Amino acid sequence: MTSISRLPFFLAVFSFLPGCGLYWNQFGPEVHLYDGPKREAHEVATIDQGLGCYTCVELIRRLDQKDPTYTVSSQGWEPAGSGLNHPNRISVLPGKYEVTLRYETLKHWTGYVDLRPGHTYQVLADFLPSNEVSLWMEDAETGEVLLGKRM
Repeated sequence: MTSISRLPFFLAVFSFLPGCGLYWNQFGPEVHLYDGPKREAHEVATIDQGLGCYTCVELIRRLDQKDPTYTVSSQGWEPAGSGLNHPNRISVLPGKYEVTLRYETLKHWTGYVDLRPGHTYQVLADFLPSNEVSLWMEDAETGEVLLGKRM
C-alpha cells in the first residue's frame, strides 16, 4: 500500500477528532445564499472556510436586510460528515455584508466587508506557539485581509 492510498483512511480517522476540520474542509457541502438557480462563479462572491476553520463563519447579513442571510446553529459541534450548518463553501450575491467570524470561544471578530463578484474569500485560522488563535478573512487572490487579524 502506497502512502497516497492511505490518505482516505487518514482523513476518515482524523475527521472524528474534536476540532479537526480536515475532513469537512475538503468534502463539506456548498451553500448558495440567494434565490434561483446556481449562478456562474463570476456573478457571485464565494467564501471558503479554510483548513481548521470549518465552523468559523458564524453570521452573514446583507446590510440592506434586517434578518441574517446565514447563521450557525447554537447547538454546537455536529457529527463528522453530517454537513449540517457547516458548509465548506458559501456563495452570496456581491454587496456589503456584516460578517461574524468565531473560533470556538477563543477568538471573535465582527465587521463589514464588501464582497465583490468573481472573488473568493478564505476564512482561515492559525494556531500560534503562545496557544492563541489567529482568525481572519482574506481575498484569496490578493491576500488582502478584510476581517480579523493574520499573525
